Amino acid sequence: MIDGVLRVMRQGEHLGIYHIGTEEEVTIERVAREISRYFGREIEIVPGKLSPGGTLRRCPDITKLRALGYAPRVSLIEGLGTTVRWYDENAKRYSSLGGEMHEYASSK
Repeated sequence: MIDGVLRVMRQGEHLGIYHIGTEEEVTIERVAREISRYFGREIEIVPGKLSPGGTLRRCPDITKLRALGYAPRVSLIEGLGTTVRWYDENAKRYSSLGGEMHEYASSK
């Protein structure tokens, strides 16, 4: 993601809209199952109503970003594993801050 943001900052069109991600389409159900798998938990998925303006698909069109030389290096599922692991390992460090991770991180 950082590579994509830097490319947009350096080469992107002013006020242009760029989607950053992979072109891998993944359901929210799969994301939830991957997170539960990390924690060794069985979960039951209970679909709810689609919110007004909600989307049925999560798959960014990164064509404009690819034109700037961007290419995803980490799959969504691999990145999700890294992210979940980081939150798991660092949850206690930040829990006493009342969710103010940004202020804590900025002061370091």
